[in-house]
Amino acid sequence: MSTPTATMPAPKENGLEIVYRTLGMQTEQAEALKKVIQEVINTKQEVIEAKQEMIEISQKTNERFNYIENTITLRDSECTELQRAVMLKAAELVKEFLDGQSVSQNYYSSKKGQFIRLVYKRIKSRFNVHKYTLVTHVEFGKAMEFVNGIKLNDFSEVETRETIKQIEIKQLEEKND
Repeated sequence: MSTPTATMPAPKENGLEIVYRTLGMQTEQAEALKKVIQEVINTKQEVIEAKQEMIEISQKTNERFNYIENTITLRDSECTELQRAVMLKAAELVKEFLDGQSVSQNYYSSKKGQFIRLVYKRIKSRFNVHKYTLVTHVEFGKAMEFVNGIKLNDFSEVETRETIKQIEIKQLEEKND
């Protein structure tokens, strides 16, 4: 019969050795945690820098967009539409100015031309351009509203008075009658 061999238990570690080893592991963990935290700090700083860079790019893009937006003038179709609005407004103003008076076609055309010039003059003054075609594309809607909002009393008597040409037309037509 054989006797069972007993395994000897490992010698118990000294309590200080356990504490020492635990402190060593905690130190390693603390160093690893410090590295992770430093990476988070670095990443956060990179994100902040990237955000600032994106803000700057966005501001530059907005400035460029605004510059482009404010330099694009009316399209041909918009010029045509604005011209049509000016013609209609001039006809409306002549009708109101004449207040039912019967006049010749020549006189009417001359008066309408006078109001067309006055309306264009107002557009150029209002939008600070030397030609109505230089009104910016983004202000087209405002220009249309402006033209449609013009009233006869917006003009002075000096602006709407009979021109020399209109007086001549009246005199010639009176002679022919």
